[in-house]
Amino acid sequence: MEKLIKNVRFNYQYRDTANFKQYGSVIFSNPNQLSIETIEEQLKEVLIDQEYFIPKACEVPLIYRFPFDSELDHEWYEMDSVEETNKLITDNRNIELFIKDCADGNLHAK
Repeated sequence: MEKLIKNVRFNYQYRDTANFKQYGSVIFSNPNQLSIETIEEQLKEVLIDQEYFIPKACEVPLIYRFPFDSELDHEWYEMDSVEETNKLITDNRNIELFIKDCADGNLHAK
């Protein structure tokens, strides 16, 4: 019986100044079959305060559904969760490259 390769869904959210939450997700391949625990640990090491990131730095889709007010709103998104999925990838990077991109991009935001 052939083993199904699980992809990884990175779930994130944006919380605006009025505390309205907007959600997004990206699905990456996981060719080295890292565990979800390992992925979470590696992400927390590179995210700002172990949970925040700048979407442009990590190259994830923006999820501002309401007009962005630069005087009130902020650019930081929040990691919500990481989970295995059998759904098709939505980003051509694998999860390890995504973590590296976040590490490189968030260095400038800290």
